[in-house]
Amino acid sequence: MLVKHDQLCGQRARVRVDRPLARAATTAVLIVQSGRMAHFDQPGYEAELYERLTGRLLSEGLAVVRFDIERSVSMVRHSNADKRAARTRRLREMVSKVPALAGTTRLIFLGASLGALSVMDVLAREHLPGVAGALLIGCVLEEPQVVMSPLARLELLYGERDCIVYVEAVGAFGQPIAPTQYAQLTLNNLVLLPSSEAGVHILAGAGHLLEGVGARSPNEHVLDLLVALICRAADVSARSLASGGTDDVCRRFAFRPDRQELPL
Repeated sequence: MLVKHDQLCGQRARVRVDRPLARAATTAVLIVQSGRMAHFDQPGYEAELYERLTGRLLSEGLAVVRFDIERSVSMVRHSNADKRAARTRRLREMVSKVPALAGTTRLIFLGASLGALSVMDVLAREHLPGVAGALLIGCVLEEPQVVMSPLARLELLYGERDCIVYVEAVGAFGQPIAPTQYAQLTLNNLVLLPSSEAGVHILAGAGHLLEGVGARSPNEHVLDLLVALICRAADVSARSLASGGTDDVCRRFAFRPDRQELPL
C-alpha cells in the first residue's frame, strides 16, 4: 500500500494505491465514494466495504486506487449540483494520474451514489480508451446520457429497499419509487457504444449502499458479487482489446434486471 499527497484541482489530496504482490497488474479499479465520505479512510460501513473489497481485488491481480474526493465532509452551504460538479472535476484529474500511479493501462470505475453520478459525468464528457468498465451503485439517471468511452461492461447495482421520493412542492412529497422503476428509467436513459454491455442487479433486502438491515459491516455475498462483476469487466475488456473491434453507433438496452437473492 502506498499513500501519497498529490494535487487535485489545485488542492492537496491524499491518494492511496494498492498493487498485488504476486504479479504486475494491468487493470486498476478506481473507487469513487458516496457523498457520505470525503476522505477515503473516513470510518464507517462504506470505508470497510472498500477496504475488504480491496483485499479481494488484490488477490485477483487487480490494483486499487482510492483518493480524497473532497476537502471536508461538511459542505452544507453547497448545493448537490455544486458538490457533484466539484467532485467530477477532481475525478477527471484523478483519472489522468492513475496509469502512472498504479502502473496500469486499463481502468474500471466503482462509484457509489454521488460518486456514481460523477463517474457518469466523466464517461459522458470524455473519450477514455483505457476504460474497461464501470460498476455504479445507487445511480439514478433522470436524463439521457451518452457514454463516449468504449467500455466493455457497465453494471448498475441497487438495493431493493432503496426507494426514492421526489419533492413536488414545498412540504409536499411524491409517492415512493421502487428500484425496479428508477432502474428502468436509468437504463432507458443510458446510451452506450455497440461493443459495450449493460446489466442491472437488484439485491433483495439491501439498502442504498447494498447493506443489509441494521448491518454495520459489509456482507460477504455482496463482496462476492462486486468482485465477480469487476473481474468479468476486466476479462471481457481484455478479449475485446485483443479482437481490435471498433465503435461507431450508440445503442440502448432492454430492461432485464437480475434480482440477486443474497442472504443479507
